[in-house]
Amino acid sequence: MRRFLLTVSALALLSLPAIAQDPWTPEEWRAGMRKLEQTRYAFTGVAFALWFSTSLETDCSVSENFSVEVIKEPEHGTVDIVPAKGFPGYLKGNERAKCNEMKVEGYNTVYRSNVGYTGDDTLSIVEIYSSGYARELTVHLKVRKSKATKGADAIPLPPVRVR
Repeated sequence: MRRFLLTVSALALLSLPAIAQDPWTPEEWRAGMRKLEQTRYAFTGVAFALWFSTSLETDCSVSENFSVEVIKEPEHGTVDIVPAKGFPGYLKGNERAKCNEMKVEGYNTVYRSNVGYTGDDTLSIVEIYSSGYARELTVHLKVRKSKATKGADAIPLPPVRVR
């Protein structure tokens, strides 16, 4: 169990993609929305953290007015937004970049395909910040079987919905 939780935690750290680090374009600032897309691979029936979301003040405290919502459910699995601690990924030069060195409160977006399902799946979430700006993430999933998921390390997580 401990090994599985460490693996999920490690995946959460790796889930901050390079595309999230790029500065917003002038068009995105005007629109008040940044849309991101990525492709990830998942093992059938195994829950894993896709994305860590948080919004911090300049003193690294968590912003009060921040939300993460599922706007498109996957067709072949479930997605849950669960409270978690993780490392933020602010750009160098951002006054919050100092917060990248500490674990902070936030939310993990956790995906699990239906047991036995293999193929493609898609989900979308939106992060809404106190500033009124938002970031929409669409994840295209490639769900595969894995021989490694047959052992004791494949402990399914109970479904939890936080909205």
